[in-house]
Amino acid sequence: MSEKTNDIAEEVEGVTAEIDDTETAGAAGTEILTPEEMVERIGQLEQELAAKEEMAQQYIRLQADFDNFRKRARQEREDTAKFAICDGLTGLLPVLDNLERALVGGKDCAEAKDFVVGVEMVYRQLQDTLQNLGLEAIPAVGEPFDPQWHEAIAMVAGEPEQSGIIVEELQKGYRFKEKLLRPSMVKVGQ
Repeated sequence: MSEKTNDIAEEVEGVTAEIDDTETAGAAGTEILTPEEMVERIGQLEQELAAKEEMAQQYIRLQADFDNFRKRARQEREDTAKFAICDGLTGLLPVLDNLERALVGGKDCAEAKDFVVGVEMVYRQLQDTLQNLGLEAIPAVGEPFDPQWHEAIAMVAGEPEQSGIIVEELQKGYRFKEKLLRPSMVKVGQ
């Protein structure tokens, strides 16, 4: 027996000894327990308390697991939506490239001036829509070469101050909310 249990049992014995008339106490609704019964009842109560504490701990862990699940599910939904947009935007990049080529090729043709104006309007509208979604062109010409955003196709001999600087962009690169969709294809000064 633990010291605590012994102390309680001794206290119960003292109280029991003070009661003279057990029938009167029994009639008043108080149950008199022997020290052994008291120790047994205390053991039962300690077991019940331990079981309830374990259930409370399980509840707290379950609640934390549920909160983590909810956060993870929300993040997965956001990632899924983000990557779905990325796939759609990546599919539109060749369309942007072709519209740019059409504009460059059409500017030299006087007969196609009205057609070029129409293509330019469509190009600007598409560009504005994609920018509103979060698509950004990666700056290239005049910028320092950054392998995270640029893909060097060639090195060009030039002046010393152009070393490591992009001198020509062959294909525009794009990113979506800091995620690279396509690197810029560039020529870099040596």
